[in-house]
Amino acid sequence: MVSHSDFQQVHHFSAGGVIALDADGLIVYANPKAVKDFFPGIGCQGQPASGFFKGQAKPVLSDDEFTLTDGNGGITTVLVSSMVFTDEAQVSLTYWFIRNISALKKKEDLLAYLNTATEALSRARDTKGALAQISQLIVPKFATWFSIDLIKDGQLSELVLAHEEPEMINWARKYRDIYPTDLSSDSGTAKVAKTGEPSIIPVITEDMVRASIKDPAQLGSILQMNLQSVITVAIFNKEAISGIISFVSAETGHYYDAADLRFAQNLANHIGLSLENARLNEQLEKTQEQLQSSLSSGLVGTWKFDIENDVLYPDENLSRMFGIDYPPQGCKQADLSSKVHPDDRVMIDQQRKESIQMGDQYETEYRVIVNDTTRWFFARGQTALNAEGRPAVFTGVIVDVTERKAAELALKESGELFRFLADAIPHKIWTSDPEGRATYYNQGWYDYAGIAGFEALREQIWDMLHPDDRAIAAVAWPEAMKRGEDVAVEHRLRRHDGEYRWHLSRYSAHKDAGGQIQLWVGTSTDIHEQKENEQRKDEFLSIASHELKTPLTSIKAFNQLMKRVPTEAPLTGFIDKSAEHIYRLERLISDLLDVTKINAGKMNYALESFLFSQLLRDSIANMQYNATHELILQSAPDINFTGDRLRLEQVMNNFLTNAAKYSPDGTRILVNGKQQDDSIMVSVQDFGIGIAPENLDKLFDRYYRVDNTAMRFEGLGLGLFISSEILKRHQGSFWIESELGKGSTFYFRLPLTTDAVPVPVIHTKTNYQDNKITIHYLPETGRMEVDWTGFQDFDSVKRGCLLMLDYLVKNKCDRIVNDNTNVLGNWSDAVEWVGNEWFPMMEKAGLKYFAHLFSPSTFSQLSAKKSIDIMAGIITTQYFTELDLAREWIDSRPLLEKKR
Repeated sequence: MVSHSDFQQVHHFSAGGVIALDADGLIVYANPKAVKDFFPGIGCQGQPASGFFKGQAKPVLSDDEFTLTDGNGGITTVLVSSMVFTDEAQVSLTYWFIRNISALKKKEDLLAYLNTATEALSRARDTKGALAQISQLIVPKFATWFSIDLIKDGQLSELVLAHEEPEMINWARKYRDIYPTDLSSDSGTAKVAKTGEPSIIPVITEDMVRASIKDPAQLGSILQMNLQSVITVAIFNKEAISGIISFVSAETGHYYDAADLRFAQNLANHIGLSLENARLNEQLEKTQEQLQSSLSSGLVGTWKFDIENDVLYPDENLSRMFGIDYPPQGCKQADLSSKVHPDDRVMIDQQRKESIQMGDQYETEYRVIVNDTTRWFFARGQTALNAEGRPAVFTGVIVDVTERKAAELALKESGELFRFLADAIPHKIWTSDPEGRATYYNQGWYDYAGIAGFEALREQIWDMLHPDDRAIAAVAWPEAMKRGEDVAVEHRLRRHDGEYRWHLSRYSAHKDAGGQIQLWVGTSTDIHEQKENEQRKDEFLSIASHELKTPLTSIKAFNQLMKRVPTEAPLTGFIDKSAEHIYRLERLISDLLDVTKINAGKMNYALESFLFSQLLRDSIANMQYNATHELILQSAPDINFTGDRLRLEQVMNNFLTNAAKYSPDGTRILVNGKQQDDSIMVSVQDFGIGIAPENLDKLFDRYYRVDNTAMRFEGLGLGLFISSEILKRHQGSFWIESELGKGSTFYFRLPLTTDAVPVPVIHTKTNYQDNKITIHYLPETGRMEVDWTGFQDFDSVKRGCLLMLDYLVKNKCDRIVNDNTNVLGNWSDAVEWVGNEWFPMMEKAGLKYFAHLFSPSTFSQLSAKKSIDIMAGIITTQYFTELDLAREWIDSRPLLEKKR
């Protein structure tokens, strides 16, 4: 036999509570689980069980329900099962096995609350009245305070406020007026309103209240409420947050838990559905009123079609709308069909027949011609079946929607016009809703970002902003929305090629008659060149003031010295030095005047024929007099050239001066001139500091100097700009080859004759050749090879590119090896046309892959890179320096179907 001690030892570690009662009902044993859950801090042994357990006592218990009161006044609901055990000493004890079902009981109560609330909401025609009934169910059993607030215009609007005592409700409303909820906050009720995430504060302590409320009067009011626990949940209307429900416990010791939170969320969902249904019912009532009004207005007509007898019964309005006499006895369908626009008649008849046969709802729009006037009608109908399930009656309504269709057409045309204009202007335009969510980007944005698709652009637009400018934007935009004021800000945006460019962005709010913002319109204008010009202008002004001041200061100093010396002393040295500085000042002023003439288009040229070699010799001789370097003329073409000799000497002087200036440690400058093809080529080589590749194409800009920041070299940075303009007026070109630390060679080219259109020596469907370009299409590989030769300018580049387009289309080719190895000089004036116009034409014609072989000329390389960068993302492009590698890459690209 097993003793009680053994039996109790078995249940000592049981997961459930176990107690033992003697014959007098006294507790003689309780396992640790029972002591912890049901008798914490209470000496239960020797105490009658009836003092703790309230319920119907029976000799044998089987899941009988009791309530258990602990020493703190807490009530727990339990299920008890019992058994009598007699040990070997014939001592009998009754063992109770106790299971806590308080949580389950609470769920049942909450579910009952929810079912009652749901039933009240579903039966109620007056939602607000039903919510008042629900508040009586919630208060005071579940909450001391219960409120429902809707969100309107960024503020909470009371729908229900409940408390057991009416005077407390009045007090609460006054409190709300004094201390309204700030929905812009990021905590409490405002956070729930923003995120929709529920909030529960299980236990509220006085310290928590004091820490969160600093206003003494408000603190006193809140402490007076004796807050214990709070639940706040959002009301959703579809996916939008439309309101807030709050449950507040002010009963000491009544704290909310996860089960209470789930109940609150479920109740909020049902209330949200009920409010939406109430809104829909209101809309339905309004619609019914509008329908009745429309029927009386003559813009709406109804019909009944007796299918079995083929008789149509239009009402008086419909008869008038179709321009027929009202037929009380009915008419044929054809009487009305004949009035339908001929282009719509077949479609309408087919739709009606299919709707009747299938029993589907009939809905369509069509045109009707009445008295030579076309009007738009909207029709909706439904088929009713007879007892045998066959179509019997077809009824419906027709509405005159002519004005609406006209408005839709005008809106569509207006929208299309807006998009056309927005896409055509050279600005980036966007619109957003009143909350700042983007609703539209014009084509300029997609081109600039290199992104296709509205959502993709909207997601990445913030990342395009320069990191250093984001802090300002993060403040300026929200502030603008908050105030509803226009804003203008300068910032940098990353282009598709990774370059950050300066933009001026303006945001303007479009408001209705009541001052409410309907949408935001923004523009972003690229001002990068303007910003750079302003910077260069500022630097130029600084340099100019320095450069102009230096000779004036020196002249002044020499004049003062001449005044001090005796009259019989020689003054030649001082006079010579003053003359040098006067010459320098004269040269600086001359450069400024030349730039002014160029900008105004008033630079005059006196054309004459002269020996070009003599010009080179004279230029060197004039410069050699004051030169710090040895100027060596290694070669010169003895040919006549027609041009403005004085201006071309100015070019040579600038090139020579520039070479000397930027090679301070050098001793010589080499000059070479020769005739190449139908042109004169001149080079000026120094052995100075050299020029970085990224600065080469800027060197001929106004105000630009290689060593701008250090101001190491004198001059205004205008000489090369003036030279480039003079060469352009002679149909010439210029370029530079340079290496840092080793020096630079400046070239210019002057054509001896006006270029005529090249005469092709080969011109077939697959092959073309002239003295500028060779095109060869290879059917076996599907590629086209293009070899550019000699000097190129805008006209020759454009002509050659259009020939490539023609051969690409003729041979249905999608890949090109473009060889610039034999290109000389500079074709930068064609860059914009190649990138903006030619490459898109080639892409549209089918070009997918483009292998480019660089020219040895750095300027030619720069031109190629610029034009290809402009069309980046349109065509897959790769740069090469070896022809075999270019061919290998182009042949490895996927072939068109026709080539496979």
